[in-house]
Amino acid sequence: MIRSFAEKASISVLIDEKMEQITIGEFVFNRPAFQDLIHYVWAGGFPRWKDDLRPDYVLSMKKRIDRSANYLFEGLILT
Repeated sequence: MIRSFAEKASISVLIDEKMEQITIGEFVFNRPAFQDLIHYVWAGGFPRWKDDLRPDYVLSMKKRIDRSANYLFEGLILT
């Protein structure tokens, strides 16, 4: 469905542990802001996921975050 609205593109992702930040394309996030972004996606952005039903790719994201040992996800709780 999205193919008619978007193009495939490569976006660089850089993690700087010393500075505790992640750069996605031209956007730079500190850890709290990055976790806020993840919460926003988990919630479905605005206006939220219809009937609180998340798509498979979002459920997969949560599973991968739950298994990850990356410090960017420390303390992140998605309910």
